Amino acid sequence: MLPALLWAQGTTGIPGPLAPPLPLGVMLGGMLLFVNLIDPSRNPQVPLSSIQFRIILETFSDTAIIFVAVWCVGLDPSSGLWMLLLFPIFEVVARFSLLRAALLSAAIALLHVVSEIWFSVRYVELNLDSAALAHEVALLLLVAVGARVILSEENEYSDWVPTRAGVGTKLNKRKGERRLLPTGGLAVLYIDLEFEKELPKTVKLSLVREVIARRISSCIRTDDSVLGCDEDAFAVLLPGVRDVDGAVIVGERILDKLGDPVAVAGHLISINLRLGAAYSAHTVSEPDDLIGAAGREVILAKRRGGSSLVIHEPEPILVEAVN
Repeated sequence: MLPALLWAQGTTGIPGPLAPPLPLGVMLGGMLLFVNLIDPSRNPQVPLSSIQFRIILETFSDTAIIFVAVWCVGLDPSSGLWMLLLFPIFEVVARFSLLRAALLSAAIALLHVVSEIWFSVRYVELNLDSAALAHEVALLLLVAVGARVILSEENEYSDWVPTRAGVGTKLNKRKGERRLLPTGGLAVLYIDLEFEKELPKTVKLSLVREVIARRISSCIRTDDSVLGCDEDAFAVLLPGVRDVDGAVIVGERILDKLGDPVAVAGHLISINLRLGAAYSAHTVSEPDDLIGAAGREVILAKRRGGSSLVIHEPEPILVEAVN
């Protein structure tokens, strides 16, 4: 921000800006760092409502800081300081749903137009260039549309959902992506969730699933995949493993990771897991059969009171693994 403010002072035709750019740039830059320093969405114990309020507060604070810089230094359109508005434009596009991002982007552009008109009336030295102003607004909106298109596939903030909830969005998208490239052997883990107590009214099941999905993701390789099956189940695809023992090792790791209660929105949620493992040594393009086989073993184990980790055999024979 500081170089932009100094550049604005050097190119402006106004007899001196309203505020010195050096101390103003340091002050506003420090405010931006302070506002965006802490991300509460990384902590699962923070309530979702607090995270949403923090996101809204950060967005409006950042927008206000940028406008203060424009109003205090870059009054002359030739200064080009209006380009700092791209920062809040990117912010609203990345953090909000399509409708809210469109409304907020239009509001930012409208506020810029109103401020330019007001300053041209307020200061005689300023001449309003309607064509240049229209070009600026068009560029801001065009950048907003382009950023939305780029982020549409991997947006973790869509529909007011903060960072930790982005996992759920990706899982929903990947439910239908069951086709795999030929990579040799494939192991599948079917993870059945059972809550010891009924979830508190303030805790949504989707949020609990997203926290669990993040813990499962921390136990697997980058090439592995976590899929959302039913409301109380996940499936983990482990391509390239040599035998079912690879799935058993990952399953033990997941059981250990989720052995303790999970903290969600200030509540501790106790979860009983039961895992089923299935393996195919041949090329698999449709893993649904393996997922179904592992899921059936879990159901049988629950009925028989079997162990927490069971293996599907092609015969089929139910082989109990470590508890």
